[in-house]
Amino acid sequence: MTARQARRVAVKYGASLIALNIAAAVQVIFVVALLARSETATVGSILTDPAFSAFRWIVPLGITVGALAGIVLILPTLRWFAREDIPTVEQSKRATRIPLHHTASHLALWLAFGFSMAALTHDAEHDVTVLIVIGTVFGAVTTAGTGYLLTERSLRPVTVLASTGTPARRELSVLARLILTWLVCTAIPVAAITLIVIVHSTGKPIAIPAPIELPILIVSAIALGTGLRGTILVARSVSEPVREVSQGMTEIEKGRTDVAVPVYDSSEIGSLQRGFNSMSRGLTERERLRDLFGRHVGTQVASRALEQSDFPRDDVQYAAVLFIDLVGSTAFAVDHPPERVAEVLNEFLAIVVDTVDDNLGFINKFEGDAALAVFGAPQPIDNPAAAALKAARRLRLALGSLDTRTTPGHSAGSAPATPGHSAGSAPATPGHSAGSAPMDFGIGVAAGDVFAGDIGALQRYEYTVIGEPVNCAARLSDLAKLAPGRVLVSSRLVDDAGADEARHWQSTGPVELRGYQTPVEVSAVSDA
Repeated sequence: MTARQARRVAVKYGASLIALNIAAAVQVIFVVALLARSETATVGSILTDPAFSAFRWIVPLGITVGALAGIVLILPTLRWFAREDIPTVEQSKRATRIPLHHTASHLALWLAFGFSMAALTHDAEHDVTVLIVIGTVFGAVTTAGTGYLLTERSLRPVTVLASTGTPARRELSVLARLILTWLVCTAIPVAAITLIVIVHSTGKPIAIPAPIELPILIVSAIALGTGLRGTILVARSVSEPVREVSQGMTEIEKGRTDVAVPVYDSSEIGSLQRGFNSMSRGLTERERLRDLFGRHVGTQVASRALEQSDFPRDDVQYAAVLFIDLVGSTAFAVDHPPERVAEVLNEFLAIVVDTVDDNLGFINKFEGDAALAVFGAPQPIDNPAAAALKAARRLRLALGSLDTRTTPGHSAGSAPATPGHSAGSAPATPGHSAGSAPMDFGIGVAAGDVFAGDIGALQRYEYTVIGEPVNCAARLSDLAKLAPGRVLVSSRLVDDAGADEARHWQSTGPVELRGYQTPVEVSAVSDA
């Protein structure tokens, strides 16, 4: 594809410059012939005069030499472009400087061939030679200036690839391009018209006896056409990259951060393009870090930390706390390699995370084979108690359906005893018959006022919840490992949840919890 694109670039580059030089040469010669008219010499006789007719081979020769110079100038660049090579620093600089090198070479060629033609007309009238010199200077400047803008646009695909190397130094700025366009399209034509009028009026330094209206009209038409073309080229050189950056900004506003615009300019526009790409890469990296940050500490805590940079941040609020712990993971770790233990824990914790997220909860921390989930902090929800109870019921069913071969503390095909029972009378846990060996666990849930905030030092801290409900949930999870339904919750939590959720629970009476001076009323799932 790039080889074909290289051919298209070469054709566009060569065709546009050859057409530009032919048109400019014809215009200069025709205007000179019009100005050199006299009572005894017409345009036709001047153009066919042996002394003046050298233009018939000077112009083709000059255009041919110019084309060859263009090939020599661009060929090394097109070679690595066609191969899709990453350019070196020197190749990048050479590619971005082609428009300037083109301008300098075409100025030199125009002046060389124009002055050569003037020298060949020494047998003609002196006035004709002077007109050729003046016309050559005006044609050289106009052609070289317009050629710069055409070359820059034709080589845009090459410049895009060249920008992947070390950026070259800044070349022609936007202001310089505007000044160049004004010079080529306005200043030079107006100066030419002014000079024609002055010379015709004074007869110095040459005499122009012929009417000047037609030459002035031709120069004015040339100025209008060149001005329109130059203005469009400069306007597009600014508007197109700005539009691409604007479209990229729109994509970023929609949530896409992996947006990049092509860099094909070495001026302020190129700095804008590179700056946008740098910003886009920074946003992509920022989103990646934010995603990683959210995965490590939870999206709710990550958003809170990014929005509030002060430390500490804390609050006392009502929340429900769910604590879940596996049974037999220590023995499983002894009998299995570490990667197998990690695989089983990941399967277990994936279910916990999905279930908690579905019920608007927040996983505060993982503690080996246990997890602490919070409902109502740091993001408030309507009914933390009901959400926590619903999550506990769903966890009980989801974990009870896991394959026995992934269960810590069990071997495939056997049914070990659960806590408090002998091997021969292991009761069925949720979702299984007595002949299977599901994952064993304990879930405890409690609610109340907790401290929800940052704990640690300014250099290193973490978000956590502290309070009686946290301790109560942990103690209840220990007792739940021996309970038939593997879930025990505080009866106060059931009362706070409302009638719709409370109908799924039944009181099992008070229990003694380690560290508590008075018994705690406990409830279990009614269909356990």
